[in-house]
Amino acid sequence: MKKIFQYIISALVVFWLVSCSFDDGSGGTTVVVPTTPASEYEVHTPSPVHNSIVRSTNVDFSWVADGEPESYTIVLGSTFRSMTPIAINITDRFINMPRLVEGNTYWWQVTATYNDTLSESSEIWTFTVDDLYPDGFTMVKHGMSTLTPHQVIMDFQVSNLNSDGISGLTVDDFEYFEDGDPIHDRESNEVVLRQTPFPYWLKTTIMIDNSTSIDATEFADLKQAAINFINLGLLPTQQVTVYYFSNKIVKVLSASRNRVDIVNSIAAIAPGDSTTNLYGAVIEGATPLHDQISRDSVQTSMLIVFTDGKDTQARHTLNEAIAAATNKKVVMVSLPKLTEIDLIVLRDLETEGFYYTHQASLNLLYQQLGAYVTKMHRYVNSFYQVEYSTPVRGNFYHQFMLRKRKNLYDGIGSNLSGQYNSREFF
Repeated sequence: MKKIFQYIISALVVFWLVSCSFDDGSGGTTVVVPTTPASEYEVHTPSPVHNSIVRSTNVDFSWVADGEPESYTIVLGSTFRSMTPIAINITDRFINMPRLVEGNTYWWQVTATYNDTLSESSEIWTFTVDDLYPDGFTMVKHGMSTLTPHQVIMDFQVSNLNSDGISGLTVDDFEYFEDGDPIHDRESNEVVLRQTPFPYWLKTTIMIDNSTSIDATEFADLKQAAINFINLGLLPTQQVTVYYFSNKIVKVLSASRNRVDIVNSIAAIAPGDSTTNLYGAVIEGATPLHDQISRDSVQTSMLIVFTDGKDTQARHTLNEAIAAATNKKVVMVSLPKLTEIDLIVLRDLETEGFYYTHQASLNLLYQQLGAYVTKMHRYVNSFYQVEYSTPVRGNFYHQFMLRKRKNLYDGIGSNLSGQYNSREFF
């Protein structure tokens, strides 16, 4: 009797779903949601929570599915009609999507596949991306100095709260104070703001996983993703070093600025051994990375690892690799081979972003890498130097402060300050 009652309830639920329609977010158009036969399983407990506000453009998705599904397919769109697959037949109950658009409402749904004849789709969930401080700016001071006869100079950098560099700012975008009083043009003999006033060098290390756990098609796609990253636009002063790794870690190109040489070195990488020394590759690539920012130049460095597997060699530990990557710029890129990839580990290793997609959505990966190239260009153009002439004289210490106008963020980095001595001024 109880089982008959359950069948009746299930039939009523199916009838209700078939008869329901949903607003697709495009101004009233009605769309009938397709359904699958009801089963005893359910896909539920989404994160982000349905109808929630997510205060980041880098969003982690997760869910819970009853039973033991073999795989999951996730669709996402900024309207109901635009939902397209962002992952197909993945085995993890987790996926990350970076670079979503602030202010957009997104629709998403998960389908769990149990076998050839049974699958179960979740409800269609929505969330809105809205940063806590949409117009917030944060600054970092990279140095302060003085010049005779009476110049005060500060080097600094500006970014938004998503760590994207901000370029194009002018002298009128800031407020300037000396010893707590506003600096006026008539007193300071003009405040001058320069953008990126010194040479900038970006050293990039690319690591390509060539272990034979990756089949020929996947390996070609992985190398093509790295080549596309290079073709998206090298900076004039960007130097690229290329390695491959499986059992051994091998350098194939040293610090080149020639795009053709870089692309050819990646294209020429052949399949390697059956084991994958992923942790060792991260350690070797990240350990020498360092940034140098001075009055004369800026040098930053980054590691980009293209991998389709996980560490199988166990020569090093995950904690050793994480320690090597800490406080360094490390990007992980993957085309998941579902039985090999370890998404959680790759998320643990990255510090600048984790980009991946199923092979059927390579264009999505290229879009993500394009967004990261844009981020690099913004970073390069986010350095500034402010200089002003001060009327103060004598062997005394003074305080200079800089503040971004109309900044809704008032936390750490919302203003910069520094101390100088005017004893050499005349």
